[in-house]
Amino acid sequence: MVDGDEKGYIMTTGTEGEDCGAGDPLRKFGLVSGHAYTLIGAANVKLNSGETVRLVKVRNPWGEFGKQK
Repeated sequence: MVDGDEKGYIMTTGTEGEDCGAGDPLRKFGLVSGHAYTLIGAANVKLNSGETVRLVKVRNPWGEFGKQK
């Protein structure tokens, strides 16, 4: 994903399942089950501990402007 992001590729991703409203376990992460997202950034970040974590930034095309989690 990082390579694709650096090359400017258009990328999408999504979650499995069906949206079950307020009880959706993905809501705590700002996501919705059974939904598509635009991938707008990807990075490998090295922590002070030496561990590398992979991060992605997604946009909900149906979401409200300015809300981020």
